[in-house]
Parts: sequence; structure tokens; C-alpha cells
Amino acid sequence: MKNKSRKTGHFIGEVLIGLLFLFAVVGLFLWSVNRIVSSIEYKKSADVRTVTARVIDYDIKSSDDEYDDYDEYVTKLSYEVDGIKYTGKRTYYREVSIGEEKNVEVYLTPTGKYKMKGDDDPLTFLLACIGIPAGLLLTFIGGRVLVQIIVGHFKKPTGADEERIE
Repeated sequence: MKNKSRKTGHFIGEVLIGLLFLFAVVGLFLWSVNRIVSSIEYKKSADVRTVTARVIDYDIKSSDDEYDDYDEYVTKLSYEVDGIKYTGKRTYYREVSIGEEKNVEVYLTPTGKYKMKGDDDPLTFLLACIGIPAGLLLTFIGGRVLVQIIVGHFKKPTGADEERIE
């Protein structure tokens, strides 16, 4: 009886780890698709403009590197375009304060809303391009492994491990 309980515990643990892995991989895939779609929307937008945004909140993230001493200010910005208010996030590498004004570039999306332009970092774009096929491949592999775990758990044991009743 104790052996069956242990087997069930291992099964639940394996399934939970598999599901967490799949959620992480799907998150990577969705982030990658979002970055690519945003880049394409920006390039195709008929209305790109610079507006003044106001810092409404920020969070400070300090570097964990012992050699580099810098802080990242992850800000929440509020901006207005054609009388409609929007919010967005942007990271700055120098001190900011609430109420400070920043110039940001915004573009008109196909849905008719304005969105802040994303970072032009080539590394981020490259990671997004790699993340799509990697996300698909890892999702397929993770799904197969999870199915094997589940099927293996419910399959009747055969051979020497099987108990015999005489």
C-alpha cells in the first residue's frame, strides 16, 4: 500500500513539473509572437508620433552583478493621444520620479489604439525569432513526455512486478 502511495506521489510531481514546463514554454512562444507582431505593426503603421508621457509609477531593480552597479527603473507611463488616455511600460537606466515627463514614440495599431514603440534592441528581436520555433519544438516534446508519463502511470504492470494470486 505504501508503494502505491509513493508511486502516486511521484506521478503527481512529474505531472506538475511537466505542466509548469509547458506553461513556461508557451509563455516564451507567446512573448516571441507578441514581439514580432508589435514590430510588424510599428513598421506598417500609418500614424507614428512622439507624445509626452508622464511617469505615474516605477519600480527599481538593482543589478545583481558585483562588478556593475546600476539600477533599472521600470516605469509605468501615462500618455494621451487624440483625447484618449493610454498607459505603457518602459525601462530607464537613470533615476526617474513620479510626475516626470518623458517623450515617447507611439504608433496606431490595426485595432485603432495607440501603443508605445517597443525597444529596437536587435538582441531582443533575435531572441523573439528564435523563441517561436524553439517554443513550438519544446511544446511538442513536453506534450509527448507528459502523455507518456500519464499513459505509463495508468498502464497495468506486466512481467515480474505483477502480483500473482494462486
